[in-house]
Amino acid sequence: MKKVKACFAKKGKRVVERNITFAKEKVKKMEIIIKPAALSQFKQIYFNEGEGIRIEAVFVGSCSIAVEHYLKLDCKREDDDLFNVYDISMLISKSSQKQLHNKVTIDYNPKMGYKLSSDEEVYQNNLDLTRAE
Repeated sequence: MKKVKACFAKKGKRVVERNITFAKEKVKKMEIIIKPAALSQFKQIYFNEGEGIRIEAVFVGSCSIAVEHYLKLDCKREDDDLFNVYDISMLISKSSQKQLHNKVTIDYNPKMGYKLSSDEEVYQNNLDLTRAE
């Protein structure tokens, strides 16, 4: 935990200093499994400097609750955790990790594209790997 001093001021009143404690966000322990067919595809990719494969889980809510999943070639961002699997940089943001189970598997079928799943569920079939814009 991190303690910092913060100043609070109200109009016409003196400044009050208080110690505030911030709890660090717990990093989720994740395991990423890349099946041989997907690994073969990933090894053929030309990665620009600093790029990795982002597993993205985007919460989409309206009348129903759903999560859309994407695989993208992207650079690491501040809120990402970096996982090195078979010398391939895998990137997952903390917000995406909240939508995923602790163990994520990526597979590939030439006719159906990439498959993102866990032991508990299949997240999405027919995924393409695209370069982030």
